[in-house]
Amino acid sequence: MASDPLFGWDLTYKIVEKDIKRKADVIVAFIHWNLSKRGFRSIGIGDERTLTGDEEKSELLPTGWNDKDNYALRYLLEDKLFILHALSTDGNLIINLMRSEDLAVSNIALKIDDTVKETQGSIEKMIPSHMELIYNVKRDLIDTVTERSTATVETQTSRRKYQLNVFMMTLELF
Repeated sequence: MASDPLFGWDLTYKIVEKDIKRKADVIVAFIHWNLSKRGFRSIGIGDERTLTGDEEKSELLPTGWNDKDNYALRYLLEDKLFILHALSTDGNLIINLMRSEDLAVSNIALKIDDTVKETQGSIEKMIPSHMELIYNVKRDLIDTVTERSTATVETQTSRRKYQLNVFMMTLELF
């Protein structure tokens, strides 16, 4: 049985439906859902880059998540702090996800009216290209700052060890 890529969206939307004020809210809620289903947990609003250690983790969007024109949401993934910023400008929503420990940043930009057609209804009515958006959010926003290329590091380390061994063997010949 194939897993449903939209699993959990209906529940997320039903919880925030009453809070949706504008099309950008739908995008931010959709990105929040994408983050949550990949293990991120919300710890509040704002862009504070320090942790106290007693943050309450939640799958829910925090109270006041869309009270301002722009968005700043804090998340934890594997005890690492991430900050999501979304800036609405000239009909576009520019979204950044920053890993606080090293300031690594990923981003995507979306034309709000092209992305969101309605602020209520089914996902097909609200975001007709939702499957493409799921893919782009995962690839360009989430994976960019969460996946470290361990295979590349291991390959480089192995190559260096091999080169060092060859060098040492060459020295022994002389």
